[in-house]
Amino acid sequence: MLVDLYKYLQTTLIRAKICLVLLGMFVFAQLVSAQPCTNYVFLQDFGRGPVAPLPASQIPYRYVTDGCPNDGQYTLADSVSGLCYTSSWHGLPQDHTLGDVRGNMLVVNAPYPSEFFRQTVPNLCSQATYEFSFWMVNLNIEFPPGTCGFLIPNDPNFTIVIETLDGQFLDSLNTGTITRTDSPLWREFSLKFSIPAQVEDTTSVVIKLLDKNFGGCGNDFVIDDFGVKQCTDCKYTGIYIPDVFTPNGDGINDELDVYYGNLVAFEFLIYNRWGNLVFYTTDPTKKWDGMYLNKLCPEGVYAWRLNYEAATATSEPKKFVKSGQVMLLY
Repeated sequence: MLVDLYKYLQTTLIRAKICLVLLGMFVFAQLVSAQPCTNYVFLQDFGRGPVAPLPASQIPYRYVTDGCPNDGQYTLADSVSGLCYTSSWHGLPQDHTLGDVRGNMLVVNAPYPSEFFRQTVPNLCSQATYEFSFWMVNLNIEFPPGTCGFLIPNDPNFTIVIETLDGQFLDSLNTGTITRTDSPLWREFSLKFSIPAQVEDTTSVVIKLLDKNFGGCGNDFVIDDFGVKQCTDCKYTGIYIPDVFTPNGDGINDELDVYYGNLVAFEFLIYNRWGNLVFYTTDPTKKWDGMYLNKLCPEGVYAWRLNYEAATATSEPKKFVKSGQVMLLY
């Protein structure tokens, strides 16, 4: 009876330890998945100082140097005059980009419903999540009714469409009507999207902006800081790190190994739950045996981070960051 009770208590204790470790992994995973999208991987801020027209494949309207473009025209400028169209436009002394000296913005006078801007963003990781965003100002001042005479005042109403280069739809968003204001107001619009699994580990996307309204009285706006931020780590298919290892000396799964493909550079770091670095190597063949300061580490969840460069089939080596967690059990 005592032996059976001991075996029962021992089994229950092991199960409880595993449950607690799994709970810790779940909490850690939630913290990782909740990380903000902070780093730009692409940013179109339209440059500084004198600039050339954008490619015709990017915007269908006619480029002018006049600071008050007419219907079907656009310009790139570091400011907008408040005297445009008998002072019916907001004056903007500078663009949106923080600390941008003489930074430009895209000034558009849209004439009809159409796609008015597109941008190709290269080298995004397969199976990663990104956030696209841009800032805009409706240039038309909110006047009392009747300002447009017999014309119906029109305001921008954008649809964002994100596709792969071969036309595979990824996501879209409609901003709704972007109303006029008494004073100039920069507004941000954003959309998260994910890259599906691809044959290659990187891909490119096309971001399109479509305007649903007509020109005439209104539909005049500026756009700036058209960018993409990365929200989750790249899932490079040439890298695999196990979720569990057992450094108990039984010769089975005693070391944490990194299975890798075409690595060019490598940096592997492991942290305990207090954030202390317990393992570091730049040698892809070196494995962690669960030791720190010549002592076995306690059971639990350990966070890891992998910084590496990998060769791809179609381009130069690219930098990747991968992170996760591993369960250490005896």
